[in-house]
Amino acid sequence: MLLKGGRTSHSMLKLHVPPDLECLETPVCNIRKGTGLAQLLPTINLIVWNECTMTHKATLEALDRTLEDLYNSDKLMGGVCVLLAGGFCQTLPVIPTGTPADEPKACLKDSYIWHCVEVCKLTTNMRVHMGGDDALGEFSAQLLNIGDGKLSVNNGLISLSENCGFIVDTEDNLLQKVYTNIHENYLQHQ
Repeated sequence: MLLKGGRTSHSMLKLHVPPDLECLETPVCNIRKGTGLAQLLPTINLIVWNECTMTHKATLEALDRTLEDLYNSDKLMGGVCVLLAGGFCQTLPVIPTGTPADEPKACLKDSYIWHCVEVCKLTTNMRVHMGGDDALGEFSAQLLNIGDGKLSVNNGLISLSENCGFIVDTEDNLLQKVYTNIHENYLQHQ
């Protein structure tokens, strides 16, 4: 959606609202043969789906069935390369009125597609690398440790190190810490 010409998956692929998808035994995208989109999809070589880890597995399964139909192929995703980006340390799919057990069942890792996914991990946090801020690097490492369950939990609370952040007493001090010299820097577009 942030790329030029990019769109949300639900808009581009004509996906039903997620509660409707999960109720269907074999969900598909709402793309009719002969339409402009149905003619466009077979001409593409790559689909980039960002934040796919937050979407219901039925949406990706619907894309698979639709591409197989449009490409007249029995290959996964009709043989199209699909780049899925996202992090499982982030939010899992939200299931309205669902139980905590419903979220992992709706996750991509529970889909028949998952066994065909080749996982590639980013190893360098570029924001930290380019910024050269040691405190930012420590904060980033602590976030990863929280996500990986490596920090100890006492009575439901996680203890963070003293240098995890800044404590400020006013909104102005917060703005100064987050947006250093904003009164001067807002003019610098780079």
